[in-house]
Amino acid sequence: MQSWKDDTLDHPALLKQLYFLRASLHHSGFKELAPMLRSRIYCNLGNTLKACGRWIEALGEWRNALEDNQILGMALGNLGIGLAQYGRTLYDPGHT
Repeated sequence: MQSWKDDTLDHPALLKQLYFLRASLHHSGFKELAPMLRSRIYCNLGNTLKACGRWIEALGEWRNALEDNQILGMALGNLGIGLAQYGRTLYDPGHT
């Protein structure tokens, strides 16, 4: 069993990443950035959310990344893995 001390949200680097990535999304100049850079920011936010155990929220950020760049491999791969993980979580053997 993982203790509260070992919780990933207690890690200062992850908290900083979440703060600065979300701040960049709300910055007034975010929409003027190149689509590739915007997609990387969304993808990195998704990766950070997944590292914090918030992988359902990460799915949305990876989708946002793919809206700006449909071939961003990191977002595409992580979205696929995340959807598979979500499917395994919701699996009900009674429906087979």
